[in-house]
Amino acid sequence: MNKLAFSVVSSSGEETDYPARELNKHSPQTRGWQSPRFCSYPQTLILQLHDPASSISQLQILAHQSKIPTKIEVVIARGGSAFENCTDVKRLGYISLDSNERSNFQARELKSVHVNADQTSFVKLVVHRCHVNKYNAYNQVGLIAINCLGVSDSVVGNVSVEGYRSSGHQVPGNSSSGKTGGRAGGAGGARSLQFKDPQLTQRLKALEGVKKAKAAAEDFDDAALLKAALDNVTSLAEAVDNLAARMKEAAVNEDYAEAARLKKQREATKLAMNDALEDAESSCRAELENFSGGGRGGGYDAGGYGGGESKNDGGYGGGYDPDDREIGGGGGPYSSPSKQGGAAPANVHRTPSGALTRDVFRSPGVGGVRQDDDDDGDWEGTNDNDDYAASSPSGRMGGGKKVGMDDNPFGAPRSSPGNVFEKALPGNKGGYKFSGGGDGMDEEIPQAEKEEFAEGEHPLDGVPLLNENGTVHDLPTPEHLSKGSDRQEVEKLVKILGEYRVRCFFSSNWQLRDAVLTKTSMMIEGLIEDPGFETAAPALCSMIERAVDDRNPKVFLTSLIVLDDVLHEMEKAAVPSATCIPMLSNIVSTLIIKLSDRAQPKAVEGAFSMLVNFALSSCVGHVYMGSVALKSLPSRVAPKTVVARFELLSKLVAEFGDEAVSGSRVLEFVKDADGFSNKDGKVRVAAKDLVKSIYGQMGKEVLSFLGDLSARMLKEYRKDLSKLQTVGEAIELGEEDDDGD
Repeated sequence: MNKLAFSVVSSSGEETDYPARELNKHSPQTRGWQSPRFCSYPQTLILQLHDPASSISQLQILAHQSKIPTKIEVVIARGGSAFENCTDVKRLGYISLDSNERSNFQARELKSVHVNADQTSFVKLVVHRCHVNKYNAYNQVGLIAINCLGVSDSVVGNVSVEGYRSSGHQVPGNSSSGKTGGRAGGAGGARSLQFKDPQLTQRLKALEGVKKAKAAAEDFDDAALLKAALDNVTSLAEAVDNLAARMKEAAVNEDYAEAARLKKQREATKLAMNDALEDAESSCRAELENFSGGGRGGGYDAGGYGGGESKNDGGYGGGYDPDDREIGGGGGPYSSPSKQGGAAPANVHRTPSGALTRDVFRSPGVGGVRQDDDDDGDWEGTNDNDDYAASSPSGRMGGGKKVGMDDNPFGAPRSSPGNVFEKALPGNKGGYKFSGGGDGMDEEIPQAEKEEFAEGEHPLDGVPLLNENGTVHDLPTPEHLSKGSDRQEVEKLVKILGEYRVRCFFSSNWQLRDAVLTKTSMMIEGLIEDPGFETAAPALCSMIERAVDDRNPKVFLTSLIVLDDVLHEMEKAAVPSATCIPMLSNIVSTLIIKLSDRAQPKAVEGAFSMLVNFALSSCVGHVYMGSVALKSLPSRVAPKTVVARFELLSKLVAEFGDEAVSGSRVLEFVKDADGFSNKDGKVRVAAKDLVKSIYGQMGKEVLSFLGDLSARMLKEYRKDLSKLQTVGEAIELGEEDDDGD
């Protein structure tokens, strides 16, 4: 039997990122088809075989691991140029699919159906409703691949998708889906390495020289990785130049608010670019030291770059220090090259271990946190004054814990303005302040005069409340805001959300903050259409940046829903990662800090899920997330922070292998963080679990990083690792590993 060539010529619907035409091709990058979110059932797919005289002997269908249909009907047809015109249509029956709970939604079910269908022109699949599970938040169904096996004069080759049609969506020609893992110039030609900053140009040319040397030595894997890293840096550098030009144009036109916004975005992009450049150089430091491609005395000079703002307006500040091992934001917003061919893989579809679901963020009723018995509106795991958020690194309201280096391993304060959630306290100048004073208790803040709205006209209309018998009309009126240093940011939010909703967001009452975030989630698609992505996305990301720092766990979990919605809209719009990362980088940093908040396990679970989703998204990427996860920790850091970082790295290694983070870099990170012999037992356990994950890639090579361990601990490592599978050289136990009993 041969594979029979076919094209999907019709579908009842599809998600933008997973079009039905994905079923036409089979490759490691194939993402498959998925139905629209919250679609009606059944869904249909019609396949047209290239040879109408084909005889089908077997039909193979590979289902998605979590978006699983309950059953699929199979119909064949012949005798017409289109399925609707066929004179001979026959329903063969249906196949049932397992719910996949037994594999914890990790395995994909392959169904093979033996048929006897001669001279078949069309195959119609009627896909019924999905199995409901926590990883399928939008009640979708998905198929990863379809094979038609049999006898035909046509074999599988390049499949044309001309004439493909889908209700509500016309696919143009044979173009690929909206988002890809590649980048302009990545395959068709080399990018220019000439930029305004001569030192940046010098360093990029040095990396280009190392890349060509590796290719000449037939070290193609390393050359491909370095090429991807170079692409990351040049893409970000181009974005910096573009933002600088737009900033200057806005200043010339006296649009200073826009110029300020562009400057902030330019600075964030500079940081990402600097870190991406350092990441690329650290991967080939020895080769660069021997490279004589320019610089002082013909040698490589990494130290002459940065140190502050460049003299030219488009320069790249940031103070790069070749001895500084911090990796903070860059490292590559694009996907790593595949091992097989060196080409950047297409958009990675979300998998169960990283799928962001509303079940993670919302347990029945209260979002995964139980209300206290005293019914005071607080939540378990929070302080009494949790109605106040903690967005400012300078401190938290209500006597909350101050944020120091132990809690914020990223060290530097965020670039956003001060804490707009804080109430006006004596001496608290700048920022938005609540007009009603108080001493820190929510009920003592004088409430604004009650505002009445007609039925159906309340700005929060449609938001479900925790009290099933209540309505949004029962919520307190949000405080009025006095304008301060955050005026421009708030005005941007008012333009897209309206003044009342913005007042709710900046309220000291957690129910109002939670309600407006829920309402924002309901409005996302409309906001992206009007006023448009360029206006809505930066304002929404700024809003989310504050919300994910909210100390109330319910508000935090709801903010993750809004964040997921915004990320999805970015993916639908195929926004390049160089544009998305500056808007999302502070959010990523805050979520990593949240991982160590063990008092709120539901919040930690949500933060983990969102971070893995960032890695899976083409708008951020696993290479970028890997570099952020490897950001150096301060010398004095709480054990829980170290454990959280090790756990994040373990998730990235499990999900992406060495495409996100190389095993050697992870082990160096663990060693630098004193993970192997740390006095804290939880840190040692997390370090060992991470080493076990890396062992699957590197084999016995991991032992070279464990040389500082005591003989007893090294023996334990050898025994534990020898029981695991690895693609590298396995550890074999010898006499030195005997217990000597």
